[in-house]
Amino acid sequence: MIGKIPKAGRGFKGIVSYLLTGARKPERQDGKAPSLQNATELQANARTNERPDAKRTRVLWTETHNLVTTDPAKAVRVMRATANRSRRCKSPVYHFVISWTPDETPSTDVMRAIVRDTCVDMGLEDHQRIAIAHGDTRHKHVHVVVNRIHHETGKAWNRAQDWVRLEQSLARQAKARGLRYVPGRHNAPDDFKDQPKRTKDAELQRARRNGLPSPPMQWTASRLAAERKRIAKLFDTASSWEHLHHTLAETGLSLREKGQGHVLYDRSSEVKLSSISKTARIGLLAKRFGAPYQPSRHSSLRDLTHNRKDTSPDNVQKPSPHDVKPSPPDDYSRHPQQKPGNTAPSPPSTVDQRLSVNKHMRVETPAQHDGTSPTPHKRKQRKRKGPKL
Repeated sequence: MIGKIPKAGRGFKGIVSYLLTGARKPERQDGKAPSLQNATELQANARTNERPDAKRTRVLWTETHNLVTTDPAKAVRVMRATANRSRRCKSPVYHFVISWTPDETPSTDVMRAIVRDTCVDMGLEDHQRIAIAHGDTRHKHVHVVVNRIHHETGKAWNRAQDWVRLEQSLARQAKARGLRYVPGRHNAPDDFKDQPKRTKDAELQRARRNGLPSPPMQWTASRLAAERKRIAKLFDTASSWEHLHHTLAETGLSLREKGQGHVLYDRSSEVKLSSISKTARIGLLAKRFGAPYQPSRHSSLRDLTHNRKDTSPDNVQKPSPHDVKPSPPDDYSRHPQQKPGNTAPSPPSTVDQRLSVNKHMRVETPAQHDGTSPTPHKRKQRKRKGPKL
């Protein structure tokens, strides 16, 4: 048994419609559905592990909770009306999936009980939800769509540490019911203490956008426990920033900035400075040294933190001639295409006089244009979007 928290949209209708009927089929220009090739309806989908009879057994059962109707298609309107009570919450839809192995065939009552106990462990027992069980793959799974806005208080459920609560809840229920579960860092921490933590997805995507190498891995729990006291002693015995950087460099470490904090880096992995000790704080060190934080003088530009761009003169990309925008004129009395010193400026027109009085004033133009006066500027009006259903 394993859980998954996919990215949910902002509307209840779209996700529930997809869970009930599946994805929309693309239509051809003549309005007919495209012909299937190689009899794909009778073959298993290799990407989704879909069974040949997937369309007939897609939805096994549905269940609603804290809703006035048992029809999921009608319950989405009730959930949207409840979500509209909160003006601050922009993403009231919460979606998670519970899956079992192909050789496990839990009954409907067991699946319903696991969904109920999972919502209790995550603090969602009093929120509106729709559970839709699927049988279109070789392993049974159930989708749970929850309204983060409480139907009585109107407050939004805090989804912080939601994956931790979901992983621990499924492991506890699997052990109690004799089912299998996938070990993770939060339900089996002893199995992962010697494995480095993966880089966060936001840091990885930022590095890809900026064309930088992948961020380093995090220190393992065993390494941090073995070296914490030794590194903390270096911070306690340092007398200045230069002395601290020098002692860290002798052990193959470097103190660097990352985001709003600092990390210790050893060219292959890193660890947060706050994980070392309570005394290893930049504020406390600056107060003790009598000077604000000073980076190491021996670090080159190429060894800066991985999430920063190299700003050396050799790597700075020069703008192309097409990217250079013409500079605006010094004042509105001079024509934009006239260079100073060539010819005498032409007398300002009526439009230029109005602009020189007030730059933000809209220019009123006559209804009939003779081809010389500018066309009236129309402000683009934004259409107000209504709430998604």
